[in-house]
Amino acid sequence: RGAGGPSGGDAVNRRHRTLVYTLSATAAAAFVLIRFWSYAAPFLAASLLAAMIDPYVHRLRQATGLRRGAAVLVVLTVFLALLAGGLALVAANLIVELERLLLHLPEYAEAAAELADRAAARAGGLLARLPPPLDEMVLFDSGQAAEAAAAAVRGALGRLRAAPGAVFFFFVTGLATFFISRDRHLLWNAVLRALPAAWRRPLVVIRDEIAGGALALVRAQLILLAVTAAAGVAGLSAAGVPYAWALGLAAGVLDLAPAVGPGAVFGPVALAYALAGRPGVALGVCALWLALVLVRQLLEPHVLGAHTGLHPVTVLAAVYVGVKAAGAAGFFIGPLALVVVRALLAATLPAGGTGPKADGPRPA
Repeated sequence: RGAGGPSGGDAVNRRHRTLVYTLSATAAAAFVLIRFWSYAAPFLAASLLAAMIDPYVHRLRQATGLRRGAAVLVVLTVFLALLAGGLALVAANLIVELERLLLHLPEYAEAAAELADRAAARAGGLLARLPPPLDEMVLFDSGQAAEAAAAAVRGALGRLRAAPGAVFFFFVTGLATFFISRDRHLLWNAVLRALPAAWRRPLVVIRDEIAGGALALVRAQLILLAVTAAAGVAGLSAAGVPYAWALGLAAGVLDLAPAVGPGAVFGPVALAYALAGRPGVALGVCALWLALVLVRQLLEPHVLGAHTGLHPVTVLAAVYVGVKAAGAAGFFIGPLALVVVRALLAATLPAGGTGPKADGPRPA
């Protein structure tokens, strides 16, 4: 072997070991985070909020000359007031719509059963030729469907009515955000001083990757969700579709999942109106769907800016795993975990060229 052989092999082995250690540590951290999510959630949310409001704090200080603590208090108060007002508006409208839906569910179940019977009568010959397992799968049990839908609506109503219990979470998150944002330099320097010198450079790379990738991802997703949800609610209300708030918000949330999108809401709604003999409303819903798709295509490059570098299939897998592990919060946790994994790999495998170069620790 040549002189460079052993050292090259050692370098490859080191990279392989580093990769295994990084992925193992990430899996362990993810397990602990999911297991103790209710305890860590306020402080993780506070860290994210502190990073998101930081540009506005900086601009306010430049414009007014306020001390950092006062600037953080002003920006955070405005942000939390807008957030609380928006959530209250959404919760109030959702409660009204879900209570109305629960009241009319038996009527909707009867109408769905009638449509299913009509469709089965038209395709009777085809259904009769289906093999034994499939002929039972196509049968529609309106009573069972109504019970399942009623249970889901009652569960959603219970969670919305329990929203006042989230006030404590909101308070802790806001307070933690204030202290993290005000004392970010002190906290960051304290972390660096507590670590060995060899760990500081990789930690700076991890911080830069997460701050760039995670925040870009969160901002983009929140903006696109808000645009889709607001346009969906407004468009469905204008078309006279009932439960516009619930359907529009569902379309916004599903817009976070690649390859799913608002079509999972607008498609069935348009089909239901077409089967009910109201083609005008069905066409209006389809037009709204098409408009939202076009708006997203126009907005996405500008909102994302420098892309996060995550492939849609990878994001879809992350969303699926996140939702299975953490429920609805997985729509955000999954992609964020993906960004964190990429940041760790960029820090531990710098030879791949995936992460930014860092000359050393610098303030966050």
